[in-house]
Amino acid sequence: MRYQVMPPLVVLAGGTVLVFAIRPRMLRLSQQTNATLLIVNMIGTCVYVWLASYGWFYPEEPGINFTGEPFVWAAGILPVVALFLPLNIGWGVVILGTRQWKAGPYLLLVATMWLIALVVDFAHH
Repeated sequence: MRYQVMPPLVVLAGGTVLVFAIRPRMLRLSQQTNATLLIVNMIGTCVYVWLASYGWFYPEEPGINFTGEPFVWAAGILPVVALFLPLNIGWGVVILGTRQWKAGPYLLLVATMWLIALVVDFAHH
């Protein structure tokens, strides 16, 4: 028996209607796609830590007290965050929306990698 599921609708203040629908047969995450996203995120976490290191404070360096350090840090990591945050949120939406649970451990591993990168970064501030 076939049935049709209505996609979730969001009506914005101006009357614009957004339709969110994922067709399970259209989006299949292969093992190769998940592995590629995992490797790309590994590279992304390394680039994040490398760029964030420009904003780290080193107490052993006397006389250097840079008050703009948070801005240097934010400007450095902004391109990485702007690329990987939507990528990983989209990946998670596809996994949840199409119920491809075998891809879940890959995303959990990626989330763990990003959490470790954040801990390393914030340990140096």
